[in-house]
Amino acid sequence: MHREKIYPWQLFSLIFIFELGSAVLFALGIQAKQDIWIVVILSYLGAVVVAFVYTRLFYEYKCGLVEYLLKIWGKNLGSVISFMYIVFFLILTAVVTRNFMELLKTAILFLTPSAIITLLYIALITYAVMLGIECIARMSSLYVIIVAVLLVIQYSLFIASKEVDFSSILPILEDGIMLPLKTAFQITLEFPFTEIIAFTTVYPMLSKPQKAFSMTLAALTAAAVVIALNDIFIISILGVNETARISFPLYIAITMVRIGFIQNMDALVVIILVINGFFKVAIFYYACVESIQKLFNFKDYRFLLVPLSAFIIAFTMIYGRNYTEHIELSLKILVPYIQLFVQVLLPFATYIVSIFRKTAC
Repeated sequence: MHREKIYPWQLFSLIFIFELGSAVLFALGIQAKQDIWIVVILSYLGAVVVAFVYTRLFYEYKCGLVEYLLKIWGKNLGSVISFMYIVFFLILTAVVTRNFMELLKTAILFLTPSAIITLLYIALITYAVMLGIECIARMSSLYVIIVAVLLVIQYSLFIASKEVDFSSILPILEDGIMLPLKTAFQITLEFPFTEIIAFTTVYPMLSKPQKAFSMTLAALTAAAVVIALNDIFIISILGVNETARISFPLYIAITMVRIGFIQNMDALVVIILVINGFFKVAIFYYACVESIQKLFNFKDYRFLLVPLSAFIIAFTMIYGRNYTEHIELSLKILVPYIQLFVQVLLPFATYIVSIFRKTAC
């Protein structure tokens, strides 16, 4: 395969859209009630520290995730950890796909079998991954402009609809700071902020490697602002109790917009959200196949796409007998335990071991 290259602006757009991805489907941190936006800020601050670790390892070893894991942990243990990341990226590809499959079924494709939706969605993403990260990055750099315009329109419509009551986010820190801190550490730090560990496989393609941290920081900041604003508007429109009860609160909030002839925006909103999801799933999928290629020294990863896509489709269908069970598995097991370990604790351990190895040398 030829050496792919992406530019700093493209990295920013990829991370920004990736962070919004499935995160905007939900009211992240609703466990903290009206302090939901504080949870997002706390998670963002923690994610900046984690992003520093990700990029520092890239700067030190000038290579991607699997390559520096092998150098730092040794061939045997490094291979085991690398394989664990491959499985992790593969599972997240399926889990995020399930989120958007459920959105499509809930919103517009009521009677379409889940298997058909998943098959078509994964087929499109597989084709994008086959074309390579350079192609995906170019698409994101154009699409991010559309996203920015749509976000401005969305917030303007929210305010103009007169459905917003900002008093719903008061009182601030009614139960103290500990609940937002706990929620941030257990949920929103891992989902969505430190999911950018997938970009440790993308950094080596950056045309200006020294821009890795600055672009990551800028994208995280922009995404945190959007997610916090979304949560504030959702709470202000639906209220805390209703938000906690609904599966897709942003979708419901947008459907409540009624301004003259501007109404029934359901289908358009779903299409935009699903496109956001396309980029997130594609990045996870790319991280998986790129890691396999590096671990096993394959010249090309494209021959892996058909069997892996079959696995993703199958896992998407069996991950939870219904959407409620799917969410419970994610929020009670995947996010607070597996993602916390893989995205936060293990990278810190890797960074510490790398320091000791350098000191010993």
